[in-house]
Amino acid sequence: MQQKTIFLLATMLLLLSNITAAEEVNGSVDGPLLATDDAICGDELCSATESCSSCSTDCGSCSPQTLSVDDTTSGVLALQTVTLDGDSQEFLLHQLDTIIIPLELSYFNITITNITENDIAISYDQVYTLSAGEETSIDFTTDGLPDVMIKVIQINNLTAMVQVTRNNQQPAQQPAATVATLDEQETVPAAVEDKAVVDLAADKQYQQVVAKSRGLWWLLIIAVALGVLLSVYGYHYLRHSKRLAAASKSLVAEYVENVRKQGFKDDQIRQTLLDHGYSEEEVNQAMK
Repeated sequence: MQQKTIFLLATMLLLLSNITAAEEVNGSVDGPLLATDDAICGDELCSATESCSSCSTDCGSCSPQTLSVDDTTSGVLALQTVTLDGDSQEFLLHQLDTIIIPLELSYFNITITNITENDIAISYDQVYTLSAGEETSIDFTTDGLPDVMIKVIQINNLTAMVQVTRNNQQPAQQPAATVATLDEQETVPAAVEDKAVVDLAADKQYQQVVAKSRGLWWLLIIAVALGVLLSVYGYHYLRHSKRLAAASKSLVAEYVENVRKQGFKDDQIRQTLLDHGYSEEEVNQAMK
């Protein structure tokens, strides 16, 4: 019995010492005690070895960090984007700002890559370094003419006031090439003018000849057409006349024969035919 009592007391003292040690450990940590050796991403417990970047499922997403003006280690990230509206505009720009230039249904971006106390660096196809009061031009369309003019008006506290102007100038027309050199121009113009007058007169004369030739050709065609028509008409007229004459002769001869049978004398028959307009020749042939 005494041994059992001593064993129980020793067990109680051991438990009390363990509880005291645990309270001391818990008192040195703010918040709940998290497992450190067996951290598992996805167990909905954010352990001491886990963070928002290593396990967003347990620890949640990291809060966004604001990029400072001097922070260029993460690459070019525009703080603001502005667009040229109109032919000319001024912008207050910071480092890493972007200017959008609308041009001929396309858009071109200019980036402010760096701003110091004395100058700024503008980047498109190359880097343009400008101080206050300086300007440069950029040719987006590569046609030999600047599309925009960029002028730095002022630089202050790592910001720059920049004026962007659209260039609406059209390509200059090249003068027409001259045949004569400067030394020849004193004597050549008179000869050239005379030759031009001669060529003009010859061309006018040629046009007149062509017009007359065309008129003669038309007259010839009309004359040939009239001759053909007259020939055809004459042929048919003669043919018809011969038919009429033959028919008339047969009728006169038949008439003479019939009246002779009736007992009329030739003198009476002749006179009757002459009175009706028949010629002597026709009457003589019918009365043969």
